[in-house]
Amino acid sequence: MDCSLVFLRRFFLVAVLLVKFVHRTSQDTSGWITIDSGAETDYTDGHGIEWKTDDGFSNGGDSQRVKINGLNVSEQMGTLRYFPDCIKNCYTLPTPNKVKHLIRAGFYYGNYDGLAKPPTFDLIFDSNKWVTVTTSMDEPIFEEMLYAVEYDSTNICLGRTNANETPFISSLEVMPLSQDMYDGMNRNFAWFLSYRVHF
Repeated sequence: MDCSLVFLRRFFLVAVLLVKFVHRTSQDTSGWITIDSGAETDYTDGHGIEWKTDDGFSNGGDSQRVKINGLNVSEQMGTLRYFPDCIKNCYTLPTPNKVKHLIRAGFYYGNYDGLAKPPTFDLIFDSNKWVTVTTSMDEPIFEEMLYAVEYDSTNICLGRTNANETPFISSLEVMPLSQDMYDGMNRNFAWFLSYRVHF
């Protein structure tokens, strides 16, 4: 084999690894709010992201562990908070910088209640309907949007749509974006993720 070709391959591999290392160690997570709903303690995951319990963000509901043995899901899906009492339950999240935010909510039913009936419920942001969440027996569901917040805090709420079904949430993430991202977006609209393409 040509020695110059071997050198180029090795150089390319080192360059790729260096780029990945620099990206991972330079990621700025200041201003992020990452909540593991139902978790008992704060912790830092394997990517260096600090996850908080939902204490102080939500007043109602009960926490529950979910079995994820052998499933390829994140550790945040191993706990949840469910809301059996009220029609609408909210998380209040500080957003002191009135910029665009990426907001992602995760739901993993995992038959935590033993009923084998994944619920359906509404997801609401600042009194606006975001989406009707249809959960799955054994697959995590994620909903994601971009939102230019207007106030110093944002409310993300779960709204009961069926009297015999209980809303729940597994994770909630709020990440401020750089001012120059999505400059075509104005404050009159939120953008909801419909699909993501890797290219």
